[in-house]
Amino acid sequence: MDESQREKATNELVSEMDHTINSTGLNIHNLEHVYTELSRLAEDADTKQFKGDDAYFLWDNNAALQMITDYLMHLLRESKEANQKRKALHSQ
Repeated sequence: MDESQREKATNELVSEMDHTINSTGLNIHNLEHVYTELSRLAEDADTKQFKGDDAYFLWDNNAALQMITDYLMHLLRESKEANQKRKALHSQ
């Protein structure tokens, strides 16, 4: 591998690492929102159970639960892709 190929490979690796770091920061920020929403849902579940309205919990919180599910599935897919890219980089 000559110098220009090494430099190109290094630049690609740095770019991939930068993307990974930025994605990780964004994921941490989004997980903070998920944590906040889950805390709110836990409080709502306790309140509804105390009042005997627990049968309405899923109906009342469907949108929030769907958002959390969608985000966690997105995070799972993104993590799998990142893991595959890391394995490919290590195998080179």
